[in-house]
Amino acid sequence: MDILQKPLDGRTPDQQFRNLCRLALEIGVRSDTQQSKKKGEEEKASFSIPYQVTSVYPIENGFPMETGRWIGKASVRENLALLVHAVRRNEVLNRDWKVPFWNSTFEDPGKCLRRGLEPGDMGPASYAVLRQFPTPEGPFDQLAAVMQQIRELPHLKTHIMTTLYPPGIFRGKGRTQQVVTVPCNGTLIYLTVLGGKLNYSTVWRSTDLGAAEPHDRSGHAAIWLALCHVLNYPPGYFSITYFNAHYYENQRWVLEEIVGREPRAFPTITLKDPPDMIEDFRDTHFEITDYNPYPAIPGIPVSP
Repeated sequence: MDILQKPLDGRTPDQQFRNLCRLALEIGVRSDTQQSKKKGEEEKASFSIPYQVTSVYPIENGFPMETGRWIGKASVRENLALLVHAVRRNEVLNRDWKVPFWNSTFEDPGKCLRRGLEPGDMGPASYAVLRQFPTPEGPFDQLAAVMQQIRELPHLKTHIMTTLYPPGIFRGKGRTQQVVTVPCNGTLIYLTVLGGKLNYSTVWRSTDLGAAEPHDRSGHAAIWLALCHVLNYPPGYFSITYFNAHYYENQRWVLEEIVGREPRAFPTITLKDPPDMIEDFRDTHFEITDYNPYPAIPGIPVSP
């Protein structure tokens, strides 16, 4: 499977993330979070773009890894672990996948206890529902079902998955969440085969522009290319629709820094000795070259 990308000097530097950050700074509407409302931590209030926005990335313009700041391949490892391998335990993410991003989520040891979960367990309503969606007949593997359907009936327009399990995410009197943090990305993942190419469209119920969006974007894009390989289709378009694109008050300086940086061309990606099973993919199978980002921005707060 070839990943047809324009020569580096023929790619257009992508402005979409920079424009999202600028828009959020200009029109972001303040709202409380659990931390700002219940704990009085005003710096953790959020500022949201008050309508949905969509970014579209044709593979010809390069792999959509952010250039406004350096992004590493830990984002690829994280999404492979959560979405493909249904990892629920934080210690497994740390030990087996070298992903520390969730450590701050478990700083409060009472989070799991309040939800009836074992310490370090993200819960049955976490990203694991992509492979283990609870049903009366037992766990349903959405990813396996979608891949089978594409192989057998590629023309269908029902190749769709979700990382949300509604009975496990709602709060309120008499309700107990079945998840430590409600999944924010992959709310819908919709695959279409059009013109002989595989397109990957995803809806995210929420995205943290200050810290998470660039990581999650490259992670989902890597899974898209892995699916293209195992299903034997060249990639077409990758798109993300954000329902709640936001930043936190203590991240405003990060967005201001990004807005002040002129984007550069996206890098080149090559699949290196890719396996035939999506479960066998690792970050080492994604070779990224021509990556010339601005330096990393250290000390970005992860809020809340």
